[in-house]
Amino acid sequence: MVFFERPFCRAVRKVTLLPVVVLVALASSMLILFAQGNEPEQRIAMKPPGAFSSEQSGPTILDPIFISCDFLHEESPAAVDITSRLYGDSEKNRSTDPASEGVSLLRGRCQIQQGDWELNANQIVIWKSTVQDHNRLMTRIVVYAEQDVQLKTDAKSESTQPVLVELVSSAEITTVPRHEVQLLSAASDPFLERAKRARSRHQQTALNQPRLIAPDNAIPLSPAEIDFDSLTQPLATTAQRHIVVSPRSFGIGFDVKSYLSEESSPAEQITVISQGVNIVVEGIGPVDGVPVGALDLSADQVVIWTQANASGTFSPEMFQDQNTPMQLYLEGNIEIRQGNHVMRASRAYYDIREDRAVLLDSEMRVNVPDMQGDLKLRADRIRQLSHDSFHAENAWVSGSEFGVPTYRMEAGDIFIENRYDRGWVGGGDPEVDPQTGLQVARPKPWITSLNNKFRVGEAPIFFAPYVSGPAEDPHIPIESLTLGQDNIFGGQLKTVWNLSKLLGLKGADDLDWNLQADMYTERGFWLGTDATYAGCAPIGTAGSYFGETEAVWINDWGTDNLGLDRRDLDVASNTRGRALWRHRQHMSDSLWVTGELGFLSDRNFLEQYYEEEWDQGKDNETLISINHQEDNIATSIMGRFQLNEFETETNWLPKADLTILGEPLLWDRLVYSSRSSAGYGQLRPGDAPDDPNDLYVPLTYTPEAEGVVLSTRHELSMPFNLGPVKFDPYLLGEAAYWQDDGFTNNNLNRFYGSAGIRANLMLWKTYPHLFSPLLGINGLAHKQNLGVDYYFADSTQDLSDVPQYNEFDENAQERFRTRLIFNTFGFMNNALLPTQFDPRNYAVRSGAARNVSSPYFELVDDQQVARFNWNHRLQTKVGPPERQRIKDWMTLDLGLSYFPDADSDNFGEDFGLLTANYMWDVGSRTKILANGEFDFFEDAPQAWDVGFLTQRSTRGSLYLGYRNIQAGPLESQLLTASASYAMSQKWIATFGTAYDIAENQDRGQSFTITGIRSDFLIHLGLSVDSSKGNFGVGFMIEPRLGPIDGSSNRLSSLLGTQ
Repeated sequence: MVFFERPFCRAVRKVTLLPVVVLVALASSMLILFAQGNEPEQRIAMKPPGAFSSEQSGPTILDPIFISCDFLHEESPAAVDITSRLYGDSEKNRSTDPASEGVSLLRGRCQIQQGDWELNANQIVIWKSTVQDHNRLMTRIVVYAEQDVQLKTDAKSESTQPVLVELVSSAEITTVPRHEVQLLSAASDPFLERAKRARSRHQQTALNQPRLIAPDNAIPLSPAEIDFDSLTQPLATTAQRHIVVSPRSFGIGFDVKSYLSEESSPAEQITVISQGVNIVVEGIGPVDGVPVGALDLSADQVVIWTQANASGTFSPEMFQDQNTPMQLYLEGNIEIRQGNHVMRASRAYYDIREDRAVLLDSEMRVNVPDMQGDLKLRADRIRQLSHDSFHAENAWVSGSEFGVPTYRMEAGDIFIENRYDRGWVGGGDPEVDPQTGLQVARPKPWITSLNNKFRVGEAPIFFAPYVSGPAEDPHIPIESLTLGQDNIFGGQLKTVWNLSKLLGLKGADDLDWNLQADMYTERGFWLGTDATYAGCAPIGTAGSYFGETEAVWINDWGTDNLGLDRRDLDVASNTRGRALWRHRQHMSDSLWVTGELGFLSDRNFLEQYYEEEWDQGKDNETLISINHQEDNIATSIMGRFQLNEFETETNWLPKADLTILGEPLLWDRLVYSSRSSAGYGQLRPGDAPDDPNDLYVPLTYTPEAEGVVLSTRHELSMPFNLGPVKFDPYLLGEAAYWQDDGFTNNNLNRFYGSAGIRANLMLWKTYPHLFSPLLGINGLAHKQNLGVDYYFADSTQDLSDVPQYNEFDENAQERFRTRLIFNTFGFMNNALLPTQFDPRNYAVRSGAARNVSSPYFELVDDQQVARFNWNHRLQTKVGPPERQRIKDWMTLDLGLSYFPDADSDNFGEDFGLLTANYMWDVGSRTKILANGEFDFFEDAPQAWDVGFLTQRSTRGSLYLGYRNIQAGPLESQLLTASASYAMSQKWIATFGTAYDIAENQDRGQSFTITGIRSDFLIHLGLSVDSSKGNFGVGFMIEPRLGPIDGSSNRLSSLLGTQ
């Protein structure tokens, strides 16, 4: 019966299914002919490899596949559950999920070889997937080839039209591109689209089934043939465990003693192996829902307890059900590998089914992606409680590679487990659920340790009873140590300590709390604290919040050096410092509260000690505001108070705003926008400095004033299309009131009206066949936008009569303007500043405050102007083939203004405000930038710059820039350069320089070199600041938490060399 049952059943199935098979074959043939009839120009030859000649030959599933080409554009397949493919439902395994396929595009001298079969073509598309047949895992590729297609087999060669081929191999598949793998996308490339259409025409044929070529060179199935055995549904198999036992060293056998134990039920096989053994266990089932990878164990001696097989003897290769008990005892030079975990020990016990273990005199390495390296744990005993949960006793942990590291954290007990971090935008895992828009929680290694001691060498530095935090943070309380010397601060010792770790507080991802303890030999002792914090909810949702705070104090006995003519300024008081707090709390999705506190001890403290923040950061303000936004309507109420009397600010007690944008009226024929503001303001100009050497000339447009300030601005437009051109005529009107104008101490009314028309024309052209890996082009689209805005405006008050309650400059710019009038023009009164250099006049000429929502509504006046803009975008596609995105490859924005009343509005010149902004992203590593702004009247300000940035390899980058500024007596031609280079795996260097060609003066240099050691990063920096006459040397040490390369941001923080 065994020998006759299967042929008999097969014959019955053939007879029973014959009519169905005939109908299916006829229908398939008609569909193929219909598809070919729809596209007669694209006839595809669907041939299995064995059908290219009349001989019974072809590749086998045992033959490896070799693929080569000039250029490769590759998309890796999504992660696949290998266990489900091996032991899951057969019907599910046999189907091909497009989402799990990898797509590759090959161009230029493409070749595919398997055995004696060879395919050559100019361009090829490959779909790669994993298939399973009879519990055997193999790789399947579907190949579409066109242009100069050549097929070779058994020394025979033939040319053919575009061809679609399927290959299957259980051996290795090797792909060798002659050039670097490109990250360009071709998902909408015409060639790929043709390949998809060709493949879809064969989806009803045997192409969508894994067709395996037998080892005896049998001809594989052709589309016209049907394997009736494949119609039989295989029985579902249960998940199995595969164990292979082999000698540890090649050529050296091992000693095996095995016997059957009847003391347990069912019977147990006990095997003792010595002289070096290696055991690989595959197919371990999930533990507590966590997928577990293959387990690799090696030791000098092993004892194996497992359920006895039918023969009751030991076999070096075993197949077991995943629920079959199996325990191991190992001795001598033990090494256990599973996933990213590596454990070593002298003795160990391992339960395979439960994935639990006990290791003595042991070491464990856990790979931490956020740390870009391994975390090493040494202990007297390590217990593995589950796949990702460990308990170590009498242990120490470090990121160092040394056997006895320079620094380490010792603990009586260390627990390592996975925790889920939801995070918020800017922290945690960046993956977002497309359905909910919320971040997807991912497990993160977490360490909790008790009775901790931190040692450097053998010297204990501190003690903490309890520490808990993410594994990428080694719980070392000192964040950085910097030694330095310069002419401004003298000798410097700067330390930053993590207070959460120093005080043994429970760590949290959303809190970073530090202690600053510094010493400056020329200035004094510095003590401060700073913190950043955030809630767990995503930003913008109810309950979310974030903020920062800092408080510092210094007993400063020196003088300030701020550069050029301010190198020796007296300090008003030795007690100096700051208090800063910024917080935002979201009450709901549409309601939030913002609070700020910004106190500075004196006018120059921030510029001296926080120069980068002074130049680029937000102003230090004290305010509280409540904001609400619903669709296109926004409201806010704010109170602001002047704590720093040396800064020009307006107190608002309070101020309320209502903004409506883009509200449709009259069945969308009209569009209405408005902004209204009401508040009680106290305009307070900053106090003059006490030191006469600190130059200060008051600004004329910020007089001392106090009173009610009201404004309401409205715009009504009527957009319509006339052919391809979009027109938008509009009317704008404003009424404003100031109770105190500050100049005459009288009230002031102003009415402002404007009428104009905007027009816009969009043009585009595509070049889909342009392709250049060198220039980073994968198809090109040229998009143009031509626009014009003509308007006439009239105001009842001159701009010079209007006080500036709403600031339009940051404090650093305002401070610069109080010195500019004297050190550049030689005047002691800002009223003498030429009008062409008045910032408020420039704001009116450029239309900076003409928008409905402009916060500084004061900056408008009589004007008639036509503004032209011409914007260009050359865009290409980048990214993997199935996740392409559009990228600006080159941009050019041009602008020009025409003034009909040139004498009144533009110093007698009809044209002005010529602007140009250019960017060319050459490939993915080189960028060229250029910007310029020009006027044409006498002594007009002119500014332009050009820059070149390249990073041709991961070892370094280079930037070259030139900036030219001319404005009356002011002239500057600044040449800048910076470079970063990884000289070796242990040394990285950065260098920057600046030189003013017009003034023939050096502006400064900086040089930083970083030594990468197993335990620490060592930074050495040199800096020269010609403006301050300062030369500095800095030395910084910080614990190494992972690999570092030339792109590390650690290299730019030393000595302010960024």
